Amino acid sequence: MQLVIPFADEHVNGYLGRLCAINFHTSTNQTMKFLAAHFSSELSEKDSESVAVLAALAAKQSMKEFLQNHTLVPFRQISFFGAKSKDSDNAPDMISKRNSLRKLRPSAYLCLNCIEEDLAKLGISYWRRIHQLPGIDWCPDHRAPLHSICSVSAFSKLPHHLIELSKPTVCKNELTPGNDSPVWRYASIARTLLSSIEYTSSRMASAKLLNRAKILEIRLSVRGRSPTLSDHSVMSCPSKWLERLFPRVLQKEIGKSFFSIDSALRRKGTPSACTLALSVMFDCADQAIAYWMNSDIKSIDVTKHQNRGFDFWHSKEIFKKYISTKGNHHAVADFFGVNRLNANLNLRRAGLPALGNLTQAQSLALLDFFEGVSLVEACEKFNAEINVVEEFLRISSVRLGAVVKFIGDKPFQVSYKRKS
Repeated sequence: MQLVIPFADEHVNGYLGRLCAINFHTSTNQTMKFLAAHFSSELSEKDSESVAVLAALAAKQSMKEFLQNHTLVPFRQISFFGAKSKDSDNAPDMISKRNSLRKLRPSAYLCLNCIEEDLAKLGISYWRRIHQLPGIDWCPDHRAPLHSICSVSAFSKLPHHLIELSKPTVCKNELTPGNDSPVWRYASIARTLLSSIEYTSSRMASAKLLNRAKILEIRLSVRGRSPTLSDHSVMSCPSKWLERLFPRVLQKEIGKSFFSIDSALRRKGTPSACTLALSVMFDCADQAIAYWMNSDIKSIDVTKHQNRGFDFWHSKEIFKKYISTKGNHHAVADFFGVNRLNANLNLRRAGLPALGNLTQAQSLALLDFFEGVSLVEACEKFNAEINVVEEFLRISSVRLGAVVKFIGDKPFQVSYKRKS
């Protein structure tokens, strides 16, 4: 079997397709069978079925080197959940070897200018990794629109054989973005991260982006008046490009959260969302890359927050704070550093509804009820709406009586400073 060394930045699927063409195989599956037989003495039974392992052996590279230079694994691990440290020798193993061939875009993408240069220098063309990344609609080297091939077997053929079947990725009337456009910052950042040997945990990735967002006063909460990250993206990025990267983003209302983009600040962001966040929050790609690579870890809080489960919301600490704040859910949430909406929901589930919504008459009726007076008599005595009091009692627990007795006959309404 004839083996060749992969070209610089050659995509693993394209490399296997080139091996298939050189050896006149009918499919890449046949190529993999020949590779398994060729390296049978060097493989365990488990590794003989791994495409990535066989491709690395054919390329005469270590598994880590091959994953970093010829797959999309480095880009996918920008915010990988579970990564413990950067520069770890075991970092590539965090993503399954089977998933190392997984595509991030539905089609195969090529650049006509790159093909022309390849044919002039090498006599053949090959598939580049950078063109297969989401958000790369123009070639970063030639700034020409990419062409796409919507075919499952596209990588099994060389790019110059598929030019006639390709279609432009961008619309005919769509102009090439200007030099200062976030599109080029996105491409530069993505290319750097694609060749990076650092593996960032999702917690650290989120902490870095949060740190920058706070400096720019980008809204982090669901509610508020400041613009969100998705608002900044819609205002600064070309609309058609952004819509291709994040479908339906243009349908969002200004001030509303768009999860696919804003999740980059909540430890749930995709690699594309994290890269977009960097391109929007910095005016220069070099500054964004330097910040991402060299930001001071010690100055960023990456503490893992306490799990807010059933035991937490039914604990004595929560109950004591609920009493001291006179049933103010926002005050309880801010004290423990949790989201106000989540706190409201979980406190209600724990049988501790917000007391600030009760009128004076309703609160006095509750006091009499917990003292043993019937609900009807208590409501008639203070002219309180019985249906409101009944609904309030329906979601409350027996512990609420202790809160009411502690507060006494004072008004339940408390003044609390709202968050801006």
